[in-house]
Amino acid sequence: MKQENNVIAVSKRLKAVRRELDISQKDFAARIDVSGSYLSEIESGKTKPGYNFLIAIAKEFRISPSWLLLEEGEMFLESAPGASISMGENEFGDQTGRVKELLLYLKQSPLVQSTILSYAGKFFLENEESIRKDIEKNEAKKTGNSL
Repeated sequence: MKQENNVIAVSKRLKAVRRELDISQKDFAARIDVSGSYLSEIESGKTKPGYNFLIAIAKEFRISPSWLLLEEGEMFLESAPGASISMGENEFGDQTGRVKELLLYLKQSPLVQSTILSYAGKFFLENEESIRKDIEKNEAKKTGNSL
């Protein structure tokens, strides 16, 4: 049942993307190379979107996968060409160097983009509750409160 709710939530966010872009189902579907009927079934919640479908949307329309899957952050990714990602020197603790390296590969390689988005999409859908709890736990640590 929980997975059904995720599918419905994603379908609602997908409709919100189309409304924001002011684009018809037919044109939206054509830009990501799917049939209009497939898009309609996803938007109605009858069909679960596949990972390749979600990746195509993220790439074509610069939609944040976090927003599309979990409604976290902004709907659209930074759109300025060549935009760099700035972060504090130790924003990710002892993993900061690895995160910076990953971001560099993401920026330069469509293969890495597709692979990471596919894995992340699957991981987010399957672990939404655990991710939210982990975020809450880490936020509580930052503010000095315990759960």
